[in-house]
Formats: sequence, structure tokens, C-alpha cells
Amino acid sequence: MIKILEINPNSNDAMSLYRSRLPLIRLQKKYPKEIEFHPSARPGESSLEWDYLNIFDIVYITRPTGHHAVQIIEACKRFKIPVWVDFDDLLTDIPLDNPAHTMMNKANINEYVNKVLDGCTFATFSTPYLMNKMGKNILQKSYVVPNALDLEMFSRPAMLGMSKKVFWRGSNTHERDLWEFHVPLRDILRKSQSVDKSGYILELMGGLKPIYIYDYVDVLYTGYKQKNEYFDYLTNVNGKINIVPLSHRTEEIDFNKSKSNISWIETTYGGMVSLAPDWEEWQKPGIINYTSKQDFGDKLIAMMEGKYNLEKLRQQSWQYIRENLTLDKTNEVRYELIRKYLKR
Repeated sequence: MIKILEINPNSNDAMSLYRSRLPLIRLQKKYPKEIEFHPSARPGESSLEWDYLNIFDIVYITRPTGHHAVQIIEACKRFKIPVWVDFDDLLTDIPLDNPAHTMMNKANINEYVNKVLDGCTFATFSTPYLMNKMGKNILQKSYVVPNALDLEMFSRPAMLGMSKKVFWRGSNTHERDLWEFHVPLRDILRKSQSVDKSGYILELMGGLKPIYIYDYVDVLYTGYKQKNEYFDYLTNVNGKINIVPLSHRTEEIDFNKSKSNISWIETTYGGMVSLAPDWEEWQKPGIINYTSKQDFGDKLIAMMEGKYNLEKLRQQSWQYIRENLTLDKTNEVRYELIRKYLKR
């Protein structure tokens, strides 16, 4: 029996759903005679003494960014316990206007992350770009495990929505991204609404209420939702278009290029077609890619005017996700990595 200790700063957030708690639950369920996972107290709430660590065969730490993680890794090395670490964002290069920038800088995060990556047994990352940036000095023990959808929980996607709705999901950490594209977005929606009272409406989900948009066009606001209701809500959005405006400024480019395409996965499940950057992570079947703000606007208009077969694109995306980006498939990679490093 392989006993895995999971150290997770937030067992109820999206990354726990995609990258830690749920994947480990599914691994244990699929290999009940081989894998047994144990959730720990949150980092900082337990010292995780040597006698407790030695119960386990491998320690998994998601988003390890502080002194506590470094201490755990040092203890595990002392007792020859493999440590697997996982990252989903470029935490070592957070843009200045991101709300997390100041907090991470004060915490000396780069110093700790470098120690974590140097000391871990192996590391997994959500995208190739993130791995090549964040794990550039440890590529020999770095692997990509993409975010994926658990079809055991989410097996019935919505059909293409019937309402004229442009959908955006994100928190205040994405305000700079939305700001960069707000002029073409605002102008296109204003024209649509002025020509036709039943024109396209923008739905912003996540709590952001930008005055530079809602002063000009009709906007529907949807607040933050817990994951247990989030996916149910997605399947009832009844929208056609999901937009992924990501800043192309030099200050944000590496951080944004490192991001996963989870917005596409989620909103494809919700019955929408995504308009996203023309970057490797987003060059997937069914996605319409833009290269600039002008191209973003032009393609958004074309999508709204029916110049793309959105239902066909939605089907292409869902087929690709079902064949390549399911939790069952990504867990095969996790399983092989666990076995590989326990043999050493």
C-alpha cells in the first residue's frame, strides 16, 4: 500500500478540485489496494513532526511557497521520503498590478520556491510554458500534468446556449486583462444593444464590477460561487460565447502564457465557444484564437454575427476534452510518476 500525505493550503478551492484533493481521491478509488491518501492540516497549522511524516511513503505538496514547505522537504530528505510538489501559476513572476504581487514579495516567495524546487523529488506543472519558466533549472525532474475534467462528476455538458450572451469568468486578479480589451468589448456590445434591444449582453462572473464597462452597456453580474454550485450554474448560463482576454503587455506576458486553459474546459462543459489568445495552451480544437486587440474585436463580431458555426466548434472542443483532458487520463500520468519515484 502506497500511503500519500497531501499538504494543501485550501482543500476547497479550484486547484484542489483540479490538481490535488479530487485527483488523489480518484486515484485511491481506482487503485484501492495500492493507494491510500491522507489529508494533512493546512501548512502552518501543524509542524508535521518526523514521527508523523514517517508514516507515509510519499508527501504531496500543492503550491508550496513558504518556510513551512521548505522545512517539510528538508525533513523528508532526512528520512528519504519522496516529495512531490505541484504548481498551477507562475508564482515567481506575479505582475505588479496583480493583487497578490505585494503579498508574495513580502513573503520572499521566490527564495522559498527556489528551495522547494531544488529540494523536491519531482515537480508537476499545469502547462508546458509554466514548466519551462518555473522549472527551468530542474527539467530533469519536471513533468506536465494538465488540468482536466472529472467525467464522473461532470458527464453531461450543456448544448450551445440560445441566448445572446458573452460570458467572462474571473476575479479582481484579472482586472488588468479585462481593462486591456475593454474598449473593443464595450464598443461592440454598445453597438449590438443600440441596434437591437435584444442584442448581446455581457455577463461578468466572479465579483468584478468595472465602471469602464457598466457605465456604457448593460451588464449582468454574477458573484463568486462555490464549486458545488459553480458547474450547475455553468450549464444554465445559456450563453454562446466565452471570452478569455489576457494581457499581451510585456509585464504580464510570461504570467499569462503560463496559465492553463481551464476556462475553455469549464465553459465548453457549459455549452459555450471560447475566444482566446493565439498561444500554444489555447490552440485547441474548437477555440477561436485572436492575435491582438483588433483581432479580438473582429472575431468577437464575427462570432456574434453567425459567421462561425459555433455548435460545430463546441462539439470539436468537447470531443477533444473527452479524448484527452479527463481526470482519468491525467491520473494515469500521476500514477506512473508515483510508481517511478517510489522505485528509486
